[in-house]
Amino acid sequence: MLVGMWTHLIESRPSERSELPAWYQAVLSEQQRCGVNVVEAANAVGVTTTTLYAWRRRLGVTPSSAEVTAPGLVQVRVQRSAERTMHASGSSSRAGVVLHLGAGRSVELTPTFDVDCLQRLIGVLEAC
Repeated sequence: MLVGMWTHLIESRPSERSELPAWYQAVLSEQQRCGVNVVEAANAVGVTTTTLYAWRRRLGVTPSSAEVTAPGLVQVRVQRSAERTMHASGSSSRAGVVLHLGAGRSVELTPTFDVDCLQRLIGVLEAC
C-alpha cells in the first residue's frame, strides 16, 4: 500500500511553518525515489496535487525522467473499409481502430465503439 511506504513522512508532518520546506523536500525526494507520480505522492501524504507542484517549483526540484517523458508519435494505419482483419475465432470483420500498446499488445476497437468509452479507455491506459 502506498500510504504505508510514507508513514514516516505523514507522522513527521511539521506544525511549524519554518519546517515546511524541509518536509516537502523529503516528500518530493521520496516521490522520485519510489517512482510514483505527483498525484499519488500528494494523496499519500494528504496534500493537494497543486500544493505539491507549487512546492516542487518553489524548491527547484526537477521532475523525474518518467514524468518528463512525453508520449512520442504513434504509428497509425488506416484500413480501407474493404480490408478485413482475421480474429482468433477465424471469422473476419472490419476493424475500426487498433491501438498498439507496445510489448506486442494491442486493443482493437470496432467501428461502432462509443467515443466516450474510447476517451475513458485512453484515460485508463495512460494511468497504467
